Amino acid sequence: MRHFVTQLSVLLAAVALSGTADAQQPSPEASAQPDAAEESRSPWLLVPVFSSSPKLGTALGGLGAYMHTFDADSRVSLFGMSYQSSTWSGPVGRP
Repeated sequence: MRHFVTQLSVLLAAVALSGTADAQQPSPEASAQPDAAEESRSPWLLVPVFSSSPKLGTALGGLGAYMHTFDADSRVSLFGMSYQSSTWSGPVGRP
């Protein structure tokens, strides 16, 4: 039960610290001031990464990436790095 509470608190902290995602198309009203909105957005993406598995243990880390659009018709490209630290210590048994 204590392990579950720890995982739940990490999940809640990650959700609280994460920013909003702009995955939807902007509304027509928002297009009235595109210059101010575009200048205020940062091209950097910083997110926490965590996972839990009975075989591999619990992992916690982060992802940092730079978002770039090469032209108006292409999707956003990500260039970044990820780091995870796990509680898994490897197979137990013969050396």
